[in-house]
Amino acid sequence: MARLKLYSIPNRRYYSAQLCSLAFLFRLCSLVLLAIVPFFVAYGIPGFWVKESFYREQPNIKFQHQLIVGVSGQAGVIATWSSISNYNNLAGGRLRIPTVSSFEIDKNRDGLQDHLNISIQVPMSEGEDVHQVDVLLFFSCDIKRYAHVYIQGLALLQHSSPTPGRRVFVDGDLVLRQRTPFPWTGVVATSNVSVVDTTSKFASSYQLDSIVKNYKNRNETTRLQDVTKIWQGPRASEQAFVVDAFIRYPEQAFVYSPGFWQLMKFAWIQYLSVFIIFNWLFTKITTYVFENRLLRTAKTE
Repeated sequence: MARLKLYSIPNRRYYSAQLCSLAFLFRLCSLVLLAIVPFFVAYGIPGFWVKESFYREQPNIKFQHQLIVGVSGQAGVIATWSSISNYNNLAGGRLRIPTVSSFEIDKNRDGLQDHLNISIQVPMSEGEDVHQVDVLLFFSCDIKRYAHVYIQGLALLQHSSPTPGRRVFVDGDLVLRQRTPFPWTGVVATSNVSVVDTTSKFASSYQLDSIVKNYKNRNETTRLQDVTKIWQGPRASEQAFVVDAFIRYPEQAFVYSPGFWQLMKFAWIQYLSVFIIFNWLFTKITTYVFENRLLRTAKTE
């Protein structure tokens, strides 16, 4: 009758040598190399240390009900207004108080606003043709999944046309931009300062190019993306010029620097995968050396 193999026990052999011997030195060096060589091989492969990683989050964006609006004709600015009183004091005869209405909607009821609807109606006089509109909207923005990041944001709505208009509609996504990765933990509030110095009484503080330039120097900024503009005209006599905007607050990807334990988690997986290969190789070499008595040892079973 045929026999079936039911169980097996390996026959272990032991090789011993004195502490001050070539066999002991060979075994010690092989163990040290087994630990070190896989590390340097894995380290030499790009991506061993994950210096940057990504995560997705919808920022908590809120419109601060602060804005600057200006409409221009071919000869220059016709009318302007701002929620900043010092700006209005500098406007002089070009000051026109518009009708502003806005509301934000949390359509999925997750506690975060999803978009902003805003309408601005600037009163105009007969014979005033509008060819350009500039609107600055100010926002607060924060993200809290890892590091807590607080930002004062800005959205620039700007459009010009060779033909006079009565209304402009702007549709876009307000997204957060970063120049450097966020930290793993902590608080980042370097950009949580007012975009415009509202206490200033100098006209240079409210110039559009100056505001945008200073704002772009920050590490964290906001900007409108995927913008669609619709210009409509002409305007009837003494009809107000209308700016309508629909601004979304989408979920987006952010870059951050991983913490120590996250670095170790990815590095350990790569080290272990290389270690398995070298462990097999070193085991074969060590077995060959001791079984063929290339070094003087005492064998016991």
